[in-house]
Amino acid sequence: MWDLLKTNIFPYDWIILAVGLINIIILIILIIKTWNLNSLLKLNISANEKNPYAVIKKFFDESGKITKIEKLRDKENFWYSLFVNVIAIFPLLGMLGTIIALLKLSSGSENLMQNFYSALTSTFWGMVFAVGFKIIDAFVSAKVEANEKAVSLRLQQFLELEQKEKIKIRKKSESAPELQEVSV
Repeated sequence: MWDLLKTNIFPYDWIILAVGLINIIILIILIIKTWNLNSLLKLNISANEKNPYAVIKKFFDESGKITKIEKLRDKENFWYSLFVNVIAIFPLLGMLGTIIALLKLSSGSENLMQNFYSALTSTFWGMVFAVGFKIIDAFVSAKVEANEKAVSLRLQQFLELEQKEKIKIRKKSESAPELQEVSV
């Protein structure tokens, strides 16, 4: 069986194997992006913190928009979407190899069995990669969804802290002139 699989790699199956290697690289990048976002989201702000806004200020840009977490989330979503879409290509590549091999059968090729085996191995590799990556996707998608929920929660917390900080600053600035008038 392995000899048969090896002999059919070069005519058709190398494309499936190459796309499989590309998807492994995409998966590694996705795992790194997911890990980075997850570690950033683990920021703990204790209830005793005097100024929790100062702790999270590093996530804001000059205009007051939260950018770092959103950028990491967008990158994670891009790589996850790419990973999932490449998974969907494997059965199609397997069917393409099968069709090409079967078309050679109808052209009156002398090596009937070899073309038939080529058709089967293309389907085999397409299914192996599709099923294998789909199993991996079950684990990765859970982490991506957890990160998405955590990002939403963290953004909500950051915006609430930002509003409280703005109110606090406004109250200080409003009470400062009164203190100056009293001391004069």
